[in-house]
Parts: sequence; C-alpha cells; structure tokens
Amino acid sequence: MKKCIFYGTGAHFRLRLDERKELLQYISAFMDSNSENWGKTFFGIQVLPPEQVKEIDYEKIVITSEAYYNEIKTSLVEQYSVDAEKIQYIDAFIAERIVNADFLPEEVSLEACTSCQLNCTSCYMRKNNWGGVGNGYLKYDDFKRLVDLNPQIKSIELSNNGEIFLNPDLKKIVEYAWLKGVQLTAWNGVNLNSVSDDMLETLVLCEFRGMAVSLDGTNQKTYEFYRQNGNYDTVIRNIRKINYYKHRYQKQWPELRWQFIVMNHNELEVAEAKFLAHELDMEMRFKQTWDEGFVPLHPEMLLRETGIDFCRNESAEKHHDTQIFGNQLCRQMYLSPRINWDGRLLGCCANYQHDFGVNVFEVGLKEALRSSKYLAAKKMLMNMSVDSTDIEDVPCAKCAYYASINRNNNYICAGNMFEKLID
Repeated sequence: MKKCIFYGTGAHFRLRLDERKELLQYISAFMDSNSENWGKTFFGIQVLPPEQVKEIDYEKIVITSEAYYNEIKTSLVEQYSVDAEKIQYIDAFIAERIVNADFLPEEVSLEACTSCQLNCTSCYMRKNNWGGVGNGYLKYDDFKRLVDLNPQIKSIELSNNGEIFLNPDLKKIVEYAWLKGVQLTAWNGVNLNSVSDDMLETLVLCEFRGMAVSLDGTNQKTYEFYRQNGNYDTVIRNIRKINYYKHRYQKQWPELRWQFIVMNHNELEVAEAKFLAHELDMEMRFKQTWDEGFVPLHPEMLLRETGIDFCRNESAEKHHDTQIFGNQLCRQMYLSPRINWDGRLLGCCANYQHDFGVNVFEVGLKEALRSSKYLAAKKMLMNMSVDSTDIEDVPCAKCAYYASINRNNNYICAGNMFEKLID
C-alpha cells in the first residue's frame, strides 16, 4: 500500500496527520526541498532529496505545502520529468479517500429518537407524519455494535428530529460511550421537558459533551406559544439540576446552549433571555425562524441584542442563505454522516424523507459509505462525473440544498471539505 511520496514535512502535513493517522500507511518516502532534512527519518520513514525521485517506484507524489504547491509541482515536472498527473495536493488526496470510504469518519450523527412529546407549531416531522425516518428510537445493542466495530469513531451527535430523552436506552448508551471514550453531543437540540434526575446526573458523570436547549421565551406563556405541551419551569429546573451536578462533581460538561428562535411573539424577550442564559452558565444562540414571511417588529433592537439582521422577508431558502448553509449541511455526508435510529443511512440532518437504500447496522459503516447511491451522491456534490444511470434515485437530487449548490457553483471540494462543521 505504501506507494506514495509525500513532499514536505511541515505544519500542514502534521495537522492533517493528526486528523488522519491512516496517511502513514500510504507513505513510502518523504521528500523535502530543505537539504538539512535529507537522510533523516520522519515517523520512521526516510527523507530523500527530490533528485532521487527517478529511483523510486511510486503511484503519486503528494505535496503537503499549500503555500509552495505550485512552485514544487513546477520543479518536479520541469527539473525531474515527473508526470503532472501523478502529483496531488494532500487535501485532494485525503478527500479522494474520504469519498471512496478508504478513510472512515471519526464522527457520525446517529438519530437517538424521533419521538417528541411537544407539538411545535411548525414541526416538519409532525406535518409529514415523521417523513421517511419513522417514529422510533436507537437501541442500545445497535449503538454498542456500531461503536465496537468502528474504533475510529471519536464523537457522535445524537439529536436531530426528536427528543433524545424519550429513548429508554439512552442511559445505557451514554454510559457505554463514556466507557469507550466516545464523546456524545446533542447540539441539534433537546427540549428537556421529560428527563429523570438519574439521567441528568448520568450526563454529568459520563461527561456528555454538550447540548442545545430549545427555549424560545422567558416565561410559560411565550414558551408554549410555539413549544406546545412544553413546560417552561420544568426546563429551567432541569438546567439548574445539570448545573448542580456539575458543581457537585466538579465537571465542566455538558456545555449548555440556550437556543432561541426569534419570532414576533417573543421579540421583546431576547434581552431577558441573554441575562438568564448568563445566570444559568449557558451560551446564548439566537436563530432565524424557518417560517416564511417573518418580519420583525423591532429590527433595530434585535440587531443590537442579537447581532443578526432579521429585517428580511424572503423564502426560507434565501433567509438561511442556502449557498453557504447548503454547503455546510452537505459536508456532513463526508465528515459526519447521519444514520437513522434503525440503521438506515440518511447522509445529512436535512434528509428526513428518504434514505440511501442501505442499512449501516446490517452491512457495516464502510460498506454503507461505499454503496452505489451514497457514492454517487458524494460525487454529485463535488461536481464529479457519476457512473449511476439513475441520478433521480439519489436523495440529494431532490434536495433544495443540492439545487442551490449546483445553481451557485458552490460544490464541495478539497478546499472546503475540511472546514469545521457548525454545530
């Protein structure tokens, strides 16, 4: 497998190697322009001068320097007669292997539960009868098997379409993740209405890393206007209990975020919410509503208090800037693929109507990520030619975010694939 020469041993290579230890299995030799490095070993592999390139059998030369990529490539082609087709930048090399699932993700998104006890007025899940994901929860045995078979997984996002605390297996899932050193998060949101003290204590003891609490108001009347069936005082009480356990056991996790969707009925409570969030040791995050036609009644105040310009009356697609947001969502396909509670591969958090026709719990993560539909989707998002003869059967082909990426020529590429996903 070691058929590649890696040119350069600088900071960018070390960064990528820290993220992808699998790189070492591809390296047969290092090369460097700096003569002081010649003859030395780097991770047990010899560093050679570039003139020795003619003496080595290799499939690719991977240049690790971004700043000097063109200069090094020109030198290799013109001075040492290297075929330009055999030269590749390290990020493109990694991206190629992520697409083909030679490199497996260290993070996945796993739907813990699609059930919810609330009846939010704009809930797409209830409006669409749970879409294609169905109403159910992740079983402990499935979670354990996924973690055991994929030791490369370091973190798992559990929330998206429902309330994770309605999963009866959640305590065992959290405890097992802690034993295996897997970090759990719920940054897509929880409502925190129905959770036992034992579960809250377990979150702290097992160092559940963080969660966003959906709380769109500072009193019961405002809160339940949107979060119907919810109890504001219960949510605040549960937040205080988490903080109590954190103090009792001297733990810094879980980090807590107050997630506040700004709507007309709660505009005047944003300042009070910020004050309460500070008191409760929570990060404050305001969000734009998905509802079309929202026109703020107090735009200047909202801009001052939240830093967000809500004074736009556009479609939800433009309101959330799909050109950027879409690229962000679609990168989940590569960096943190979403798996349904029953194992069906969904790809990203925006897909709740379709799946990719393969079950991770049945065939394994590697085979699922290499399946024909999923491979076609990853290539489509990168504007690569797709072998599939039936593109319409790929869920992404029906997605507004892919349409926006295609329309704006904002495809996934090696240059943006590795940007941090926004939680």
